Amino acid sequence: MVVRWYSIRNYSMGILKYLKVYLYSLFLQASWTFEDEQKTGFLFVFKDFLKKQWFKKIKAYRFNTNPYLVTFLIGRIIKIVKTKKKIELKKEINTVQTVLAAQGDTIFWKIWRPSLLIFATSLFFIVPSSFIPLILFLIFFNLLAHGLKIYSFHAGYFTENQKKIIAFMQKIAQIKSFIFSFALFIVGTSLGLLLFKFNLFLIVIGLCIL
Repeated sequence: MVVRWYSIRNYSMGILKYLKVYLYSLFLQASWTFEDEQKTGFLFVFKDFLKKQWFKKIKAYRFNTNPYLVTFLIGRIIKIVKTKKKIELKKEINTVQTVLAAQGDTIFWKIWRPSLLIFATSLFFIVPSSFIPLILFLIFFNLLAHGLKIYSFHAGYFTENQKKIIAFMQKIAQIKSFIFSFALFIVGTSLGLLLFKFNLFLIVIGLCIL
């Protein structure tokens, strides 16, 4: 399928319209189903920009990717249509969403969230009956999530060719490596605090000296 320039109303990507797209993207998984997965939420993001006939064509698509990196694909589609560039959109969506899902799910569900849960749990034992662990968990998780969300949209909007798509994916891989290293530091610090709290830290040091 080739998307033509008139699929989206002619507009300039101003800050208010960017903010609207960003807010709409927060509801990507609000209407998730086993049949359509994230397709309904994905269409909702473009509801103020796409013409009605375009929605009919996209019904055949299956869409399911990471909710925090999806903005790369959103920005890419908006820029493609705005610049009147012809491209096989179905192939583009299928390829990019798979890579975003693989990288994003690893970053958030396998690395960042588990490490923050360990950190928050250890703080709960140190500062019981307090909302501090929960607040810190939400702050740190959302800082990364929405930071990458904004960065991904910017990168997608200014991606002009396949080489830049590959460069973005490599950048995300580098970010993943950094987050993994930082997560190890968080987990190590959390376990150290727990050991110190229960005086196990001193016992371990004593056993090592003996």
